[in-house]
Amino acid sequence: GRWFAALAVIAWFAFLPVFQGEFASFNVAYPAWMATAAYLGCFTALAAYARASRTQTLVVAGLLAAAAFGIKLNAGAFALAGAVWVAVVFSKTDTALDRAAAFTAAVLMLVGVSAAFGFAWRGANGLVHLLPCVVVTVAVLRLHGRYAISDAPRASFALSALAAAFTVPTLLWSAGLVVQLGVGGFARDVLLLGSGAADLYFVDYPDPGKAGVAMVVAFVGVAVVGSALRRLDLRVSLLRVLALVGLTASAAACAVFAARGEVALATGAAMPEGLMRAVGGALEESLAALVPFVHWAGFLVFARMAADVRGPAESDAQVRRMAVLVVAALTMFLQAFPRSDFMHLMIAAPASMVLGACILVHALEPWRELRGVGTFDGRALVAVSVMLAALGVVALKTAPTFVHALATGSAYSEQIDTPTVRAGVEQAGADDLIAFGKTARYVRAHTEPEQKVLAFPALTGILFAAGRTSPVYHDYWYPGRPSHEEETAMVQELRADPPTLVVALNQGWTFFAGSPQYFLTARSYVTENYRLTARFGRYDILAPRKRAATMTRAQWQPPPGEGDGLFAAVPAYRRQAARRWFAGISAAQCQSASLEQDPRLALLRLRSIHDGGDARALGWMLEGLERPQSRVREQALRALAETTRGFNAARFRWADDFNRRAYAGCAKPWLRKLRRYAASRPGDGDPRVREFAATLVRTLFAETAPDKP
Repeated sequence: GRWFAALAVIAWFAFLPVFQGEFASFNVAYPAWMATAAYLGCFTALAAYARASRTQTLVVAGLLAAAAFGIKLNAGAFALAGAVWVAVVFSKTDTALDRAAAFTAAVLMLVGVSAAFGFAWRGANGLVHLLPCVVVTVAVLRLHGRYAISDAPRASFALSALAAAFTVPTLLWSAGLVVQLGVGGFARDVLLLGSGAADLYFVDYPDPGKAGVAMVVAFVGVAVVGSALRRLDLRVSLLRVLALVGLTASAAACAVFAARGEVALATGAAMPEGLMRAVGGALEESLAALVPFVHWAGFLVFARMAADVRGPAESDAQVRRMAVLVVAALTMFLQAFPRSDFMHLMIAAPASMVLGACILVHALEPWRELRGVGTFDGRALVAVSVMLAALGVVALKTAPTFVHALATGSAYSEQIDTPTVRAGVEQAGADDLIAFGKTARYVRAHTEPEQKVLAFPALTGILFAAGRTSPVYHDYWYPGRPSHEEETAMVQELRADPPTLVVALNQGWTFFAGSPQYFLTARSYVTENYRLTARFGRYDILAPRKRAATMTRAQWQPPPGEGDGLFAAVPAYRRQAARRWFAGISAAQCQSASLEQDPRLALLRLRSIHDGGDARALGWMLEGLERPQSRVREQALRALAETTRGFNAARFRWADDFNRRAYAGCAKPWLRKLRRYAASRPGDGDPRVREFAATLVRTLFAETAPDKP
């Protein structure tokens, strides 16, 4: 019904990533949003084709798949695969030619999807993505033409129309690029074939969280209990008692949980950012379990519905819709590969959420027959209960965002104000945006519109804000892409036509912490020919040496802090507080490091170090490794790993001003412990500790350790 249909939309909206004090994902013009719209439009057209089998709707589906492909390659490719599978099932296959076309097209789509995954049949991605595609392909080959109505087109004609609708617009935008880049360059740089992009950006499919498993169990329980009660034919009075007992027990559990929440925070290091944020995080983790479950449940529901239908099914619209929806959900979710973090799962999950709502309605179906005295309706009772529970989940997930919005209100100003970008956040998270704005204004003031500025490793946003362009065609320097060969070619171009300025990071590398030590040729060119002329927060601006000698050094740094914001619930506030804390921290403070005894505060300090600190915080991190609470130890390990990455990046930053002695002064009290960890054998303890210790000992305390990398 409409209510459950609306629930799918509300749930997707509620789970769109929002980072308080930082950014809202839906406020950024990601190409993925346009690709999502095109993808859903494609399968809306396919649903119309399944209902009426008009070739025009198949052409529309092909055009929308092509649009998705032009925006986001994998979205369009997987949409095409799903469109082919749907076309085979709902088109006529009476002749040998049509059967051959149907078989070939369906199998080719499976091969294409498998190739996109690097034929990685083992592991989580094989189970979550490829195995269901095999099931779909087998089902399509068995059902080809099964649901073709009397005036449906032949499969060979339908597939040809679909292929033409996809190919023609794709050729229109790609032909010029093929001429410009060559076939090999187009395949590598546009289609990403042989580029290794999937390996570079790979994030494995996440483990299903406890909340996800619990929700799957609850999902199954609603259907199983309903079927059992229907078979047992229990009296409605008993059903009311069961419902009352269940609701009472749930309310009591919630009350106890809420009452003991603060105790749990102090004694078990649970929910350091508060109840609602902890629940929201658990719900995000649940997506990894729920979506694959929904896909397999969709297969079962469709099989059950299809078992009652033999031959053409003009009157059975439900079966047709379910067939298209299962394929849409499965193929759309393929986009979660290769980077299966929460953001990419959400981009790939809209059709799966609609399918989940459909399956939930079917799970409630057995309750329809549980009727009793008066107007009592078992299905209505359970449906309302499920709806309230789902809305409660949505409320818990969105509450921190709305509470934050109400608390901050209009307490922000524009930190970036240029002709191309205007943006602002509240002051507790504004330092980085202030530095970004100052950097953009400096670049704009010290260059002419036609002059080029090199940005590293992913700072083209500054160029956009300043109204300037890059001298090279790569604006995303991720380790391995561009390759070293491409890097060498670009450096040769830079030597021939040097950029007016260079903008680079000095800390806060996030995804690009491996970039400075990977692109050593580019670094060598910059350090030889450019010198630091301005530093705004974590953004450095370098000018050619002769010009830099005549320029006044510009600098802005946030005021040093005492670390009061390290324990804030909002990560962006903690990150800013940590950077301010480290901006003024002394060696004596580092040498007397002491981690809080309260596990909640210890967790928050370690998270702050992870997000905004550096290796000078080794005292707090090493103490965290020795705590009895497993979550504190794990957070210390994560902080160690992140600070190791940041430490290595800082050694190779393009300003070439890494201060080795500042780190060595902070690390002296733990030198013996660091050497013990560094000398541990592989397999003894966590490798993250050994890597951290070995890096610091080798860089800071080895007799031959250089001041420069």
